[in-house]
Amino acid sequence: MRKLASDAPFIYKRQPSFERELRHLRTLGFIENIPGKTISHMPERGDFKEQVRITEYSRNYLDKIESMSTTVSAASLSDNGSENTLEKSDRS
Repeated sequence: MRKLASDAPFIYKRQPSFERELRHLRTLGFIENIPGKTISHMPERGDFKEQVRITEYSRNYLDKIESMSTTVSAASLSDNGSENTLEKSDRS
């Protein structure tokens, strides 16, 4: 979904597993077909962004994931600093 949310083209090669995943993402509300386009009539290859687009729900989901990732990374850095302090005091 991040690739679809980016400004860069999203080149695909159509495969049965890819189609199943697209239908699943559409059912979950993460993507929607561009009017006049369908998953079953997608060309064998092309720019995915010409066929579907991510929904606002998907953009919000990606924002939350990014926010959680940033929070976890900051907490991890903070925890690592604490562990290093403890390790140093254990050695004394």
